[in-house]
Amino acid sequence: MSLKQLQDQYNDLSAKVDGIRTINQLPTKIAPDGTEYTPISEPDGSGGFIESKMPVGALHGAKWKEISDDYTLTLADRNSNLAVIVTAKTITLPNDLGWQNGDKCYIYQRVLNLTLDHSAVTTEIPQTLEDVRYCIYQITKEGRESDTDIYNITQVGVATSGGGGGAVDSVNGETGVVVLDADDIDDSATTHKFTTDARNTKVDHLTVTQAVDLDDVESKANTATQPADIADFETTTELNARDTANRDRSNHTGTQTASTISDFDTEVANNSAVTANTAKVGVTTEEENTINSVTTGEPSGSDVVANVVSLTQAEYDAGSPNATTFYIITDA
Repeated sequence: MSLKQLQDQYNDLSAKVDGIRTINQLPTKIAPDGTEYTPISEPDGSGGFIESKMPVGALHGAKWKEISDDYTLTLADRNSNLAVIVTAKTITLPNDLGWQNGDKCYIYQRVLNLTLDHSAVTTEIPQTLEDVRYCIYQITKEGRESDTDIYNITQVGVATSGGGGGAVDSVNGETGVVVLDADDIDDSATTHKFTTDARNTKVDHLTVTQAVDLDDVESKANTATQPADIADFETTTELNARDTANRDRSNHTGTQTASTISDFDTEVANNSAVTANTAKVGVTTEEENTINSVTTGEPSGSDVVANVVSLTQAEYDAGSPNATTFYIITDA
């Protein structure tokens, strides 16, 4: 869980504790019959107000139903207690709710910007809610006229008095109506510190599967080998020079078989010298028409035959024979 999530949970819990504290700070009186009540003001029907008694149990002894979204009152909400805990929500009071005359419920406004939509019914003043935290309102069914329910909406108190019955003189050095946020509070001398969105973002990026000792991490980081401690290393220029030399074929040693060269056959076939000798395999035209004639080891008087030809008898008789040519007569 990140520090921001812990802070959010702490703030939410603090708001709930403050809400309980402020409810308990409402004034309490003792009726002649010995019962405790909280005095509230309700319209008297002639433009004025009279003091009414709200049983202490209605606020202190009953369980408050927390409302965290827009909400429409139901039959089950009569004589109940609703606590709105999320800002900017709307409570809707519908017609034909089914309440009996005198049925009521209390709405505890723990947040700002709460809206009461009573457009479907007839209401007595006040008809809107104050934008003040910790206000408590009483909604009472008064009757019905022309198929429309009539309700009375009364602010029964704003829980702002201090503990022990004494008024708050100042808040964080300020007097009057004071609104504080975290930026107004100096935490330089406090044990618990506020955090920032930037720090929360950094913490949210940390993911661990077990407990981590940050002091141990820092110690290992400080004792690790640092770049400045490394003496034997190549510069960028030296590394590039070595890489160029490694790729230079003139620096290569050893042999490589032709079968390991991917384009060897293609390049040999494209060689012009190979193409010119493909048919003759290195024998010239003169060599093709020459025989090997050696007199060594032959009888005395043997002559070298320089040439061999074939012809008919008539062609031989018509010509002048060459002494170094061997003639083959082709006809009988």
